[in-house]
Amino acid sequence: MKVSVFQHETKVLKALSHPKRLEIVHLLGSRELTATDIQRMTGFPQANLSQHLRELKVARIIVAERESKNIRYRLAHPSFLQITKILQETSAPQKAKTRETKKSEVQDLVCRMWVEPAGTPFQTIYKGATYFFCASGCQKHFVTSPEKYAKR
Repeated sequence: MKVSVFQHETKVLKALSHPKRLEIVHLLGSRELTATDIQRMTGFPQANLSQHLRELKVARIIVAERESKNIRYRLAHPSFLQITKILQETSAPQKAKTRETKKSEVQDLVCRMWVEPAGTPFQTIYKGATYFFCASGCQKHFVTSPEKYAKR
């Protein structure tokens, strides 16, 4: 393998080494989003979000495409989402293997995005029910006024 391959891999790993960038990759794993969408879902300040998006673009993790006044972001390759899933699996306590089927997706009550309960670290228990969110911003909105969203 050439050294340049390792240099690119190092650049990718450095770009993924920030929790906010991992969260952005997680969000872009299921669909294309504009910066406004990402900001609403994460709650990151606009200037801070722009810096993180730039880092991800430089590392060729995401691709930006202009659509009239908006720029839409997507993962450059679906394997980048797999990296985040592997990291989540390795950080969770190991569970006994069962034949349990994969749970179906549930809808984030804040942004209405579909999420896989096992694939998201953003969850909150409210009145005995567990709610799952696509990102920290959606979870924060819910926690601030759960009665607004739990009625949906």
